[in-house]
Amino acid sequence: MDFSLSAEQQALIDTTRKFAAAELPELAKTIEANHSPPPRSLLKRYAELGLMGINLPAEYGGAGLGHLEAVLALEELAKISCAIAFPVFESSFGPALAIAHFAPEEMRKMVLKKWKSPAFYYMVQIHMEMAAQKVKDTLFVVWTPLLTRMWRIPFDAGYWQLCLDTLESFRQKSVPFEVMRSKVDKLRRRSMGVASQPIWNLVVRIDVGRT
Repeated sequence: MDFSLSAEQQALIDTTRKFAAAELPELAKTIEANHSPPPRSLLKRYAELGLMGINLPAEYGGAGLGHLEAVLALEELAKISCAIAFPVFESSFGPALAIAHFAPEEMRKMVLKKWKSPAFYYMVQIHMEMAAQKVKDTLFVVWTPLLTRMWRIPFDAGYWQLCLDTLESFRQKSVPFEVMRSKVDKLRRRSMGVASQPIWNLVVRIDVGRT
């Protein structure tokens, strides 16, 4: 019996090892020292390299490779830090793998459809953060046992002003209920519209049978 690795498997090891050695040591030290989760930028980098969901079916956004390939890549990352390797583990094994193989198809479709676009109820919070940091856009990441998706969200000045006007009405307790209700409904409808704008580009999509 031949236990030798294939050329493709060796190439995966070499590529992952070089990436890990060049880009991960300092970040790993920071994560472990601060007990902080891996940053969004790292998730995006893993996705660019095809390291998320390596062994999950292609129809769910995975690479469609085997468990051995996933373990080989994971091993190279874990040599630097288990903490920094955790996102790759989560996207390849555990609940992700179980759902990809055993969840009803109806559940997969329902979950995937849910995050086809950013959820509108996050829009106010996201714009508040952008306004506070005075940035023109930000990344919104959904990372769950079923999929990882990332959108680049631009700051909408008109929408943010509507948010401020509505919040100001809450502060002014003398505003009639019907007027307040009308403003809240308007903000809700606007939030839904903002969430579906084509300008909200999906920059990372890693469906692994999960959401």
